[in-house]
Amino acid sequence: MANPVEGSLIAAAITVALAGAVGYGIYQLALPRYKPACPLDLGRKWFAWIAIFVSLATLPPFFRHFDATSIATWLIALVFYGGLAFAAGWLYGKFISFGADGIRDSSTPKEASPKDAKGTCLRCGGPVEGNVCWSCGARW
Repeated sequence: MANPVEGSLIAAAITVALAGAVGYGIYQLALPRYKPACPLDLGRKWFAWIAIFVSLATLPPFFRHFDATSIATWLIALVFYGGLAFAAGWLYGKFISFGADGIRDSSTPKEASPKDAKGTCLRCGGPVEGNVCWSCGARW
């Protein structure tokens, strides 16, 4: 690298890419695997999105200097802003209608099942007991 500006640009790109990868990993862990069916799912979804933004904004200095202050700043920001996003998503979920079945999408089967049906969920394949899926929380 003949020019120090090129070196700085490459280092910045690498640190932002690493921060984005960490944020995306947290996003994948926090994001529900199905359409939001309750306020808790919306809170998780909002937290997942904020995790990417917080990681991109505050984590690159850690990959540049590897110091405890940078990682502490990132963790504090992730907990604070992630908590706010989760609370906002949860509150939003409390005030919107998920429909009579508890879900908003059209993947609900049209035929009604008996009141105490047991079997497998058509959405996620989990066990259904008492018209509620134990895995994804869908109501039938």
